[in-house]
Amino acid sequence: MRKGILALMLLISAILLVGCNAQDAKKTEKTDRFGDKIKEKTKTSANTIKANIDTDLPSGMLFEISAKSEDGTALEKQTGEIGFLGGIKGTFEDVKPGNYTLTYTTLPLEEQSKKVQEKIKEADKTFDGQFIKNGVLNKVETVTLTGSDKEDKKESENVSFKDEAEQGSERYPATAGKILYNNDTTNITGQRYHFSGEIIQKLQVDGESAWLVKNDVGYVMPVFSEDFDAAVDDNVEIWGTLTGDGYQASDFKVDNIVGMTGSMRIVQLNINGKEIQ
Repeated sequence: MRKGILALMLLISAILLVGCNAQDAKKTEKTDRFGDKIKEKTKTSANTIKANIDTDLPSGMLFEISAKSEDGTALEKQTGEIGFLGGIKGTFEDVKPGNYTLTYTTLPLEEQSKKVQEKIKEADKTFDGQFIKNGVLNKVETVTLTGSDKEDKKESENVSFKDEAEQGSERYPATAGKILYNNDTTNITGQRYHFSGEIIQKLQVDGESAWLVKNDVGYVMPVFSEDFDAAVDDNVEIWGTLTGDGYQASDFKVDNIVGMTGSMRIVQLNINGKEIQ
């Protein structure tokens, strides 16, 4: 009798173990892929190529952008790290008119940081999307420079709010030593501005709801969030206006690369790659 009960218990245990293993296998099955989503956002002027694509790759990955003309002339290679929202950007200046082939690549996974390797390993995606070849990103884009100032003027007349905001962030970059608030020599109230990064804190600033957003170089800016719903650790891309007000970074008790930070209000917003407004 005891032998029969023992055999039954062993059988039940085996069935439960097989079921658990099947569930674990199901949980670890990866159905999505890195490298399936690419959006081209490159812009050109009379003698400049601003290479820019949005990807679904992890932030922090090392990348390279090469550019070559039809006659085989290669421009200086651009390198960097993929941004919080998957952006890959590089600028080629003093470029002669003509057609150019841009090639965006990432370094092999074994040359990426341990942090990036862990992100890819732990993600619910495989690293083999349509733009991934031999374990690296391989995206090719063709652009044309006309060298015409008239075309540039026509384009500038039709510039969108987002374009103006991105131009504003190039004029006043959110980096160490830069002033993004009003002082005796600068008045930037209402300056259209583009800023992206990770929400590291939600708080009240001057009685208003705000996010502290940290960009990829460590600049932390309070952004008045109004009624927008987002959470800490969300990645946001913001097109809006600078308020002109400055705040002591130490008041927020977070690490910042500047002692005094600017602030901004939202006009258009993406949260984790999804357009909200």
